[in-house]
Amino acid sequence: MRSALSRQVRAITGVAPVLHFPAAAKNKDQVSLNTAKALEMIKAQLGAKPEPYTRKFDTPFAQIKSEVETILKSCGSKEEPLQDGKELTQMQVIERVLRHGICSYEKDEGACSFEDMQKWLVYTPSDLMEFNKLKREKEVAEKYEQFKASNTEPVLPKFDWAAEYEAVLDREIVSEKRHRYDQVAATSFERDEAAIEAELKAYKKPVMDESLDRLIEQVQLFKPFLAKKVIQAKLIERNMDGQLTFSRFADWNPDARDISELHTEAQLARPGSIEEPLTSFDETSKRYAEVRMKTKEEVLETMQGMQEKAQVSI
Repeated sequence: MRSALSRQVRAITGVAPVLHFPAAAKNKDQVSLNTAKALEMIKAQLGAKPEPYTRKFDTPFAQIKSEVETILKSCGSKEEPLQDGKELTQMQVIERVLRHGICSYEKDEGACSFEDMQKWLVYTPSDLMEFNKLKREKEVAEKYEQFKASNTEPVLPKFDWAAEYEAVLDREIVSEKRHRYDQVAATSFERDEAAIEAELKAYKKPVMDESLDRLIEQVQLFKPFLAKKVIQAKLIERNMDGQLTFSRFADWNPDARDISELHTEAQLARPGSIEEPLTSFDETSKRYAEVRMKTKEEVLETMQGMQEKAQVSI
């Protein structure tokens, strides 16, 4: 009797039924774990958080941006591209400084378009590399969002488990395979995006607040000069119409006043001599020849040197 029972047990060992319990669906613990790993990666890449920054001004960004747009428009801003070998004008320098500050702040906010970034932030090869990297990251993120929207279910091969069970003698092999695929299907890569965004803002906020205060200081610094440019433009129009005297026009136009002073000094005679001038026109003009705006190439060279020094210090 015992030998017959043992033979029956040996006969059914390879086909013993194995119960299948589907893996649990994605739960909050897995989302929390994914979020914690993402926060650890942020800290590992960015290091310690910057010190809190106390703002000097209470002006919000939207207000200062509107003010900059109004100022530049009143001064006749043309948003002209820089030309090779040509000196920058005073208005080009001021406009690019203010536009650079606005676009930098919007880039940190994630609200700046790539067109504006390429126009006002890209100057040197290093800037171009960073711009292309940011553009690729944006494209990859958009493609991933499209992929998630079009694939709500796990992308796994389809199995006919009944046929799989019938094809083998040992059900445990198929059950283990099914269990592994169920685990893959239940695996979630979801994270708490709000917590991650808050962590990134904690790194960005001090830098953004400081850059906003710097932009406000630049606007206050440029306001007297820009107001004078507007007044000069109006006076030039009146002078062309013959409504102003030359002395009044020269008082508000530094270029015209400097040229007048040069001519006056060139006509001054030395003591005891009526014909010989005190100084020649060329010698007197040297004082003004050394004061000029930089060309596009000189500006780019300076910026590239500063960026290389910054990278070495890091």
